[in-house]
Amino acid sequence: MPDPVLALQTHIKGLTQIAALVGTRVYRCDSVPATPQLPYLLLPGTISDIGDACTSSSDNGHARVQVSVFASSDLTAEAISQALKKWVPCGLLLLPSGAADYLRVTSIEDAGASPDVNTDAKVYMRHRDFRIAYAY
Repeated sequence: MPDPVLALQTHIKGLTQIAALVGTRVYRCDSVPATPQLPYLLLPGTISDIGDACTSSSDNGHARVQVSVFASSDLTAEAISQALKKWVPCGLLLLPSGAADYLRVTSIEDAGASPDVNTDAKVYMRHRDFRIAYAY
């Protein structure tokens, strides 16, 4: 099966609009530096949507990938979160259809009604959930 996290990370890294905000700092959990420079994005992994994964074929399903924004201000975190929503739109084909394989963004949601903040570290966080349909 294609890796939805890698496909989304690769797409985000290739967006000049996002690179203007975070540079190349788009990480998976195992690649975050010990002291990362803010702002940055984190894609922790795939969260399976088992309850909603069934379609007419057992080879189709959905996965949820959360993208977390870490920034030094809530304003910056929100701006980057909104840029993700704008430049990674619903319907985006992350992995083009081949014989049968594809990955497509089917929905984008705020993951939480309010932002997270760590006042000790002065880090503000916003989270977006990308629901990705796949076939393999």
